[in-house]
Amino acid sequence: MKKFLSLFLASLIFAVTLSGCNQPDTESEEISSSSEIVSSHETDTINVENQEITLSFPYGERIGIFTGTFQNGVPHGEGTFTTKNPEGTNWTYSGEFENGNFHGNGVIEWETGARREGTYKNAALSEGKIYNDDETLLFEGILEDGEEYTQNFMDYLSAIQNFNYGIFDQTETLFQNNPNYRDSSEYLEKISSMLPYQGEWESKINHIFISGWQIHHIHYSFSYRDEITNIYTFDLTLNNDGTLTKSNQHGQERGIISINENGELIESDKLNNEHNIVKISDSTNVPVMKEEPKIGMTEMDVILSTWGYPKKRNTTTTVNGTREQLVYDRGYIYLENGIVTAIQER
Repeated sequence: MKKFLSLFLASLIFAVTLSGCNQPDTESEEISSSSEIVSSHETDTINVENQEITLSFPYGERIGIFTGTFQNGVPHGEGTFTTKNPEGTNWTYSGEFENGNFHGNGVIEWETGARREGTYKNAALSEGKIYNDDETLLFEGILEDGEEYTQNFMDYLSAIQNFNYGIFDQTETLFQNNPNYRDSSEYLEKISSMLPYQGEWESKINHIFISGWQIHHIHYSFSYRDEITNIYTFDLTLNNDGTLTKSNQHGQERGIISINENGELIESDKLNNEHNIVKISDSTNVPVMKEEPKIGMTEMDVILSTWGYPKKRNTTTTVNGTREQLVYDRGYIYLENGIVTAIQER
């Protein structure tokens, strides 16, 4: 009997123990499930390609195409965004994003060739370089938060661009609107040095136009004074003393230019020969060298050439069309049906 009771109690204890092992641990399962949801939320990152999205900027919203990393429905991480400005010019940002903004290292490139590269913060450049369409460096440095899109900074960039192009009158106005902004005062000093040189200058042996950062020497025909035979163009560099250095297209120096106390242009060449040249107008419109007449030109082409308008015209009309002879002091030009077929010089 005692042996039976011992066996019964052992069986009962085993059954209870087994039942306890099969009971679900509700709290443990709930914690495990919650952990998976949090983990999924924190790593909700996907890669997208050619996704149409809308991004907000200080100057408004832009709809464009994004390729890169998405987190929680917005660009976050590396990617590219391509859109266009209101004028229809395409541009692309390539670099780092944070919560849907340009943030970190990146570069914006316009299809015109302009470029802004460096460190971005909340969609605006905070430190870097800004290049013009021709890849001329306009700005390099640090910007305050959002300064890139202020009117002062945009006017400043426009002024520097005009300065580089040699449009000094417009540049002066832009810098004068805010003379204490950044290095505007330094640019104004340079402009005041350059403006007196601009214009048309002449002496017995020289006819010169100074336009922007270039000087143009006009050479005429000995036989026909109004006929330009050559235009020699040199680049100019402003020196600290207000004089200009003249250089050829290869960067070789070809002389120093200054203005004396009488307002005359002094051009010193490499042989130290000096030429005093008088300003005759403020015009910076450099004349265009005309073409010589040639076979295949139209009559209008001939009139715009070095020969100009004829002194006389002889016309013959036949069943095959119209033939014309244009008479000049220097010769004849023959046309058939309005096209030059022959040129005869005296």
